Amino acid sequence: MTPTAPRALARFNKVATNKLVRPMARNTRALANVIHVGRKSGKEYSTPITPFVDGDQFAVILTYGTHADWVQNLLAGGGHLEHRGRTRRMTDIRIVSEDQVPHLPRRARAVGRAAGNVLVATLAG
Repeated sequence: MTPTAPRALARFNKVATNKLVRPMARNTRALANVIHVGRKSGKEYSTPITPFVDGDQFAVILTYGTHADWVQNLLAGGGHLEHRGRTRRMTDIRIVSEDQVPHLPRRARAVGRAAGNVLVATLAG
């Protein structure tokens, strides 16, 4: 399925919005940072996201699609989730449809259906 957000918005967020949101995302319930390493550069990146966490299960709706750099980096090399003042390693990272994520809140399901994909993982540590 195609991304629900335009690529121009993704580029703007990458260079402007993310820099402002990243520090706040570390300690809030509604936001988190995904820490991942670039496939080509080997550089560590931090990308703010809107997580859905239920115990040790994590999900994020892929509004920019499955080809976003941070998604591809996680699938290739794993990563960590920085959420509510805690950093946890992500394992068993995969992409599924929204109907395969039982802990996804009802308000997020419509966005998940529109986006077509949800990245899920198990959180360790």
